Parts: sequence; structure tokens; C-alpha cells
Amino acid sequence: MYKLKLIYDEAKSQHYKESITHCATIELYVDHGIDSYQMSASRIAFTSELDRMFASVCLSASELYTTVYID
Repeated sequence: MYKLKLIYDEAKSQHYKESITHCATIELYVDHGIDSYQMSASRIAFTSELDRMFASVCLSASELYTTVYID
């Protein structure tokens, strides 16, 4: 599995993080055809490195979080 972590402002609640991360996975699938799996409130997994790289680029436009690769 290839993983991305969404880094949120520390003041955000767990519920907020889970909701926004879930929305990000839906956006990736609907807008870009990227399958992903939400692993936690701030982690998303992908089946390929290419999907993770493309998702990172797509999600980097958001002002709600920043993305980082995790292994």
C-alpha cells in the first residue's frame, strides 16, 4: 500500500478531519478516477505509486490541509 497523510491545523476536531478526508477520497474517485481507501482521520491509501503521486498533486490545491507521503 502507498499512503498519503493530510496534515490539518491542530485546532481541528477529529470529526472535522474524518469528514474532510472522506470528501477528499470521493473527490479523487469522482473527478480523477483514482481508487483510494481512508485508513484514518488523516490517512489515505492507494494501490499504486502512480495513484498516490497523482492524488498528491490533485489534493495539493486545497487550503484545508497539506499532503505528505508516508511509508
